[in-house]
Amino acid sequence: MALEQVLRETLQGMRVRRDELDAEIKQLEAFIRSLSNGAQPASRPTRSTPKPKQRAKQMSTQERQQQILQTLRQAGKPLTATDVGKRIGVNRSSTGKYMKDMAEVGLLEKQGERKTNGRAMFLYGLPSDPFAHTPPAAVEYAGT
Repeated sequence: MALEQVLRETLQGMRVRRDELDAEIKQLEAFIRSLSNGAQPASRPTRSTPKPKQRAKQMSTQERQQQILQTLRQAGKPLTATDVGKRIGVNRSSTGKYMKDMAEVGLLEKQGERKTNGRAMFLYGLPSDPFAHTPPAAVEYAGT
């Protein structure tokens, strides 16, 4: 799936989520009004849709990796998992795992380290020579 299509689908999902949140806001406002009028409502309105974090898992690993690569290309400089995660809407630990795995197979490379609050944050960037590293699986396949 092309990155453009992924972004379009993400945007559409955000629009749907916005509409769902607007409906929930109206329910909560009505609930609050009923409380201020002294009425005893039967129950508090419940969330009708999954939390946003549950929705984030709908994207495949390959699509997420494409999103990370595109983000690094657009940035034009190495970024931390936190920086990339903020830009693509995924938490730091998940983004860090993707980026670490991508570095292990040569799709990214560690290009430095930044300390934040005493914790090391690795900077990942696009490889300077994308053809310098051949993933181990490709070597095994070529040897058969």
